[in-house]
Amino acid sequence: MTTIGLGCSRFGSLVGGTDAQSARGLVEAALDMGVRHFDTADIYGQGDSERFLGRLLASTPDAVITTKAGQRFPLAKRLVLTAKPILKPLMDRRAGLTRAAAASRAGLLPQDWSRGHLEKAIVGSLRRLRRETVDNFLLHSPSADVLGKGDAMDHLVNFKDRGMARRVGVSIDDAAAFEAALADSRVEVVQLPLQVLLLDPRLKQKAMAGEVELIVRELFAGRTDHDIDAAMGSVPNGVSVALVGTGNPDHLRQAHDAMAKARSC
Repeated sequence: MTTIGLGCSRFGSLVGGTDAQSARGLVEAALDMGVRHFDTADIYGQGDSERFLGRLLASTPDAVITTKAGQRFPLAKRLVLTAKPILKPLMDRRAGLTRAAAASRAGLLPQDWSRGHLEKAIVGSLRRLRRETVDNFLLHSPSADVLGKGDAMDHLVNFKDRGMARRVGVSIDDAAAFEAALADSRVEVVQLPLQVLLLDPRLKQKAMAGEVELIVRELFAGRTDHDIDAAMGSVPNGVSVALVGTGNPDHLRQAHDAMAKARSC
């Protein structure tokens, strides 16, 4: 049965982000309605997304956390982030700074699939999440070529064998990477946009027939009506988690109720 998960990419973000107080209210509301899956990444909120979740879920042992790694900030951006405590109040007041930061964030980040980078990433994530083991540790937007080489997944399997992750897998963006992920028997979890799952019936059938856990995101991409009932109803049976990225507890509640309604029909 598909459950709703909370996407936490905006927690602590410099641009239009969810601050610590609002994140607390949202997570508490999510827990109250039974949501237990929380999605983050080492770069979200420049690490603050994981820090917020580490504090807010410390007393919720049944919470499931998915985090991701493989992208990194270039040197210039890392220098800017050291000044985040100073920049955030200024950006809240000055639209020009906010627009500049948004444009910078929209650019593609460098990727690093080396053992050294990924190990540093998972160690940092566990520290921020205040956990010895993360439930799902995923490669963050690898290409089909990266997955075909197999080295990056080798590293994740090593981390799993050392008890740092319970399950390993990939968060992908396109059909080619989806096919490559399904071809690797070591991949236990695949996160992907809903439209990518629905785009190719052959890949959808292969995914549903296998043992991989499917997590879908971007439920409203390509939709013009933002009909929550329709979006939840389009999630296929066999998907484990449908992620809702929102800072509004009411929106999360509507999605939660719509999913329950869709699955009861």
